[in-house]
Amino acid sequence: MSGVLKNAIDWLSRANPQPFKGKPAAILSATMGPLEGARSQYDLLKVIGGLEANVLAKPEVFIGACRIRFDEQGALTDEATRKIIGEQMVAFRSWIRQLAPKS
Repeated sequence: MSGVLKNAIDWLSRANPQPFKGKPAAILSATMGPLEGARSQYDLLKVIGGLEANVLAKPEVFIGACRIRFDEQGALTDEATRKIIGEQMVAFRSWIRQLAPKS
């Protein structure tokens, strides 16, 4: 996990009430290499899970070799990647609805 992200989370974690507690969260990563995102995601999961965020477990999205999946303007051009991100967003919407207080 990058130092900038870790520091931001550290600062937010000092707030009272805890801003992550009970909030739905989804994690995905995009990296130049094949595995860096997986390591970072697991570290981030431990940190925000410890702050009592409700992290979506599946599907996990690790976008490796992102240089070939995005064009020079930053637009996602890889259909398989677009599909798995879409699946995660659908699952995240369902996760948010499950966590929403019942009236």
